Amino acid sequence: MAFSMRHAATAAALAVIVGSGVAALADGGSPGGPSMMNDVPYAKVKAMLAHGDMKATIQMAMKKGAFLMGGMPTKSAGSKSVALTGEIVDANCYSANGYHGHNHALCAKVCILQGSPLTFLTSDGTSYTVVSAADAVPIAPAVYDIIGNTGVHVEGYVNERGGVHALTITSIDGKKLSSNMM
Repeated sequence: MAFSMRHAATAAALAVIVGSGVAALADGGSPGGPSMMNDVPYAKVKAMLAHGDMKATIQMAMKKGAFLMGGMPTKSAGSKSVALTGEIVDANCYSANGYHGHNHALCAKVCILQGSPLTFLTSDGTSYTVVSAADAVPIAPAVYDIIGNTGVHVEGYVNERGGVHALTITSIDGKKLSSNMM
């Protein structure tokens, strides 16, 4: 299941930047080496990705000794397969005010567009941070379409680390999501 070249380039560019920190450990953090890339401001990284400058970003990172790790699956050996019923909410409005459901769907979509994390809230009140199937790969678009719908049945897997429950959704109401990593 292929994904677009833009997603591939974005994943590669993000992975180069993220991978730079790991490469810095390997070279001892030499001056001008990969560790310097960890100091790249967020706005610059965003601009590099937004303006299609992925090739230059990758070349710069490779000159600094960084390596690619894009598309690394987020599923680990400790992942648990799950089937859950609930709804997608935005973390800001839900955690601050308890807002969710159809009457809050438009607000939730606006908040998510502005950077609020996606949260899957189960019918028993358990919440899961929604993550993609692989690092630097977008969450499947169908996940955004169900924001505010209650009683949605999802299947996927959960990773737990440091008290955070992360959910990767692989199907919604029995329909498998298409992604390059699923």
